[in-house]
Amino acid sequence: MLKHLLLAGTIVTAPSIHGRPNDGYTLDPATQTVTADRHAFRLGPGTFLLTAETGATSSPYIFTDALKALKAISKNSSGNATLLVTPGVYWLDDPDDPAVRRNPKNSGAIPYAAEISCDTLSLIGLSEDPADIVFAVNRGQTQGALGNYTMLHFKGLCLTAENITFGNYCNVDLIYPRNPSLNRPKRRDAIVQAQVGICENTDRLFARNCRFISRLNLCPLSGARRSLYKDCYFECTDDALSGSAVYLDCRFTFFSGKPFYSTASTGAIFLNCDIHTKVRGSQYLTKVPGMVSMIDTRWTSDSPVNIQWTRDSSPVRCYQSGITLNGTAITIDARRPELSADISDTPLLRAYKISSGGKTVYNILNLLGGTDGWDPLGQSESMAELEKALSATLTGLPVALKIETPAKKLSAQGDSMLLKPSLRLWGDYPAPASASGLTWNAPTTLRLSVSANSTAIVSANSFPREMVCEISAVSPSGLTGATSVTVDAWLKTAPQFTSTPVITADKNTLKLDYSLSGNSRDDSHIIWYRSTRPDHSDSVAVRHGRGLSARSYPLTCADRGFYISASVMPKNADSEEGICQVASMSAPVNTIMLRTLQKNEKSIVTSFAEVPIRKGTPGRQGFWHFDTFKPSDTALHDWTPDGSAGWYYGHGTDAATGIGLVQSTKGARLFYTPVREKCRNMRVSLIAEPCKGPGQGFGSATGQYMDICIKFDPVSLTGYALRIERTPDFDKAVTFTLVRYSSGAVSPISKAVATSCYRNPCTIVVELRGDRLTALARTGAPAAEAADPAIKPDVSLSATVSPTDGTSLAIQHTGSAGASATLLRDLEVNWD
Repeated sequence: MLKHLLLAGTIVTAPSIHGRPNDGYTLDPATQTVTADRHAFRLGPGTFLLTAETGATSSPYIFTDALKALKAISKNSSGNATLLVTPGVYWLDDPDDPAVRRNPKNSGAIPYAAEISCDTLSLIGLSEDPADIVFAVNRGQTQGALGNYTMLHFKGLCLTAENITFGNYCNVDLIYPRNPSLNRPKRRDAIVQAQVGICENTDRLFARNCRFISRLNLCPLSGARRSLYKDCYFECTDDALSGSAVYLDCRFTFFSGKPFYSTASTGAIFLNCDIHTKVRGSQYLTKVPGMVSMIDTRWTSDSPVNIQWTRDSSPVRCYQSGITLNGTAITIDARRPELSADISDTPLLRAYKISSGGKTVYNILNLLGGTDGWDPLGQSESMAELEKALSATLTGLPVALKIETPAKKLSAQGDSMLLKPSLRLWGDYPAPASASGLTWNAPTTLRLSVSANSTAIVSANSFPREMVCEISAVSPSGLTGATSVTVDAWLKTAPQFTSTPVITADKNTLKLDYSLSGNSRDDSHIIWYRSTRPDHSDSVAVRHGRGLSARSYPLTCADRGFYISASVMPKNADSEEGICQVASMSAPVNTIMLRTLQKNEKSIVTSFAEVPIRKGTPGRQGFWHFDTFKPSDTALHDWTPDGSAGWYYGHGTDAATGIGLVQSTKGARLFYTPVREKCRNMRVSLIAEPCKGPGQGFGSATGQYMDICIKFDPVSLTGYALRIERTPDFDKAVTFTLVRYSSGAVSPISKAVATSCYRNPCTIVVELRGDRLTALARTGAPAAEAADPAIKPDVSLSATVSPTDGTSLAIQHTGSAGASATLLRDLEVNWD
């Protein structure tokens, strides 16, 4: 079959790549006009044609190469451009090129396939089926690229896309029904960040009848202040959708539990959408709490699923109306009703949807109108008629009630602040109406003072603990808003020492004796120090805690020869802290005091609660050292350790549910060197709680790992380790590998085992006995779905090694912090 393209008065015959004689568009040779769907487009400096037909390149406004077409748009001086696209698959990057893509200006920045600068751009597919016209790339983070590879970077005010598929086929097969010979398998199964498009300094995005295909970090032309997706389809996993967008008559397939990372300000809106979730268990909408409104949306699922707004509670409020799951009406997040409101029977519903005369109109003009009246669907006339028929105002209706505070903290009692409520249009524009007639609510730890002109809160906390208090309000139309403030604990005056602190020895334990005024529980902060000098001028903190349990200091051989002191910051459970006092030993710890202890340190057992997190001297016997460090094998990835201690003791996030030692920045490292010159055998066991729940352990496969080092020399960086690493091969697993350190250079000495066991709680044991290095790991989490036989449920590794003189424990973490960190607890180290 042949297709005829009429160019400049000449009939140019080119073989069709799809074998369809008529796609509903024509090109007039005399006028250089493309006619499609009763619309005429005249080719010229601001209007271009992209075609998959070979030989159709004799016009300066017709392209067969998508990148060249987009470059021509950026060079266009008019500021407005239209690109018409005929059916075909258009690769914006050579999928067969083995070179790794990087951002040429900044190796740590996003690499883009195409960058477009144009004030107003329209990308129009010349087929009613968006699957016929595909813009494609197939690269992602560590899979053909370094960085979150992105197909399009648009810089301009307005972008329109119609009848086009935008796909990053890094982890998704490209299926092209029109011509199956153009099908292409995904680059890899392991899902990585593979993005479609980002808009910069963009006010309006309108995508109609488009498909957006990827998995992690889809980014469907994300970034505009106001985005409307109409009749579009999305496939994605996490951190994927535009957070400031209206989705109208759209379809979605969610392959994991958090399709939004966050939603900005007035958030995302779903109107008359269909969502199919592949998730079993909890389906969240946002990772970071943010506003979502969902109206007339139908969910379906293959497995039991609980739909929730977000994982963590927050003052953010969401709206819903007409939600079903597999055909049954549901309430999203029914167990946390305070997070949202059903607006079905409130005046607020008209901001989203108007029902009149048996018809339903979704109020896009109100939502997208902002302050300039943007009307992408041409609703102005019909909306004016509805306003007349209903005797109601249907535009300029707010969708959010924001409550601002001048500060986020109040003292315990009698402290006040004014609340500033405001109504916001969608897109975070100020609404024409003021926030009046609000009904307020606050906990008893705050008193509300409401007048005609202002609302204030006054602190009234009578509890000896800090309180996070939520203040909420409801408008007559049904708008709900909330904010939170922290109210300090109500504390009595600091206690006095009724007997000053004194250190006494009881066998192998030092005890700190003192007494305080007041009759409540002792909550003093106690820090124990070692010093080499009688005046304690070089004291180093070695243990700390609070109250009664911290008064005892178990002596170890690491204390031999040191002067011990302790500082006490006096505090009762219901009081403020007082003035610190220090108790000191006048003589160093001697052999008599340690007579029942071994000369060489044989073990340590810690939850990390009592360990002060501080920098020290690497390799100093009997001391911990915490810092940050960038190993040489991460040189390919652009990050810099921040110079801090790198760790904190406390709670993790997400899947890490315990309390322990957590990385606070990338490159966190620690050492402990025992009091002994050598050892033949060493054993390390600990429990790891990765914040990542599915098993991938780290934020991305960009040199992110954790090494648990054994018989290590912290000065020469020599010894052995178990490396736990995220690689590009797996998205829900890590690899465990035994490695050798030699002057900081790392090489594997065992095969790498992919495993799903790096999930909370993961028990890890690394042991070097004689010339045999072994590692075992298992998880107490429920068994993972074993889709890939290469992924093992637990780990058992061994290798024969040469002797090493090191005795230290070391842990090096190169992963991201926050939701990509790992909490460590219940450490036990043994030497012999």
